[in-house]
Amino acid sequence: QESEEETLKKLKDIKEERERSDQLDLERRQKEVELQSALEDAVAKVEEVREEASKQEASRVRSLVEVLYFSHVFDLPPPHFPPHLQHMERSSCLSYDFSRDPDDSAPALTQHDLDLISAFGNLL
Repeated sequence: QESEEETLKKLKDIKEERERSDQLDLERRQKEVELQSALEDAVAKVEEVREEASKQEASRVRSLVEVLYFSHVFDLPPPHFPPHLQHMERSSCLSYDFSRDPDDSAPALTQHDLDLISAFGNLL
């Protein structure tokens, strides 16, 4: 009878060990799912950061091209360039700036500002 009791105890121990093992497997799988989700979130965040950096880079390049363009437009005209075209471009720019939102607190552009843009573009 002792042998039967020992066998039952061993079977009970084996059952408890299997339940603990199953519980650990379940916890491990849950952790894997959590880690997979966290990894996917991190990858998505990295992609967002890359996309934002790419947009910022494109914005910087666009700003540089705009400065170069306007510096050329507002530059002193070469001898073969009709001077009235430069005056027209400058006047258009100043008029556009003057007609902007009245709530804008930035000072209005002046001829001197356009000269500075031109000089800056020549330095680039």
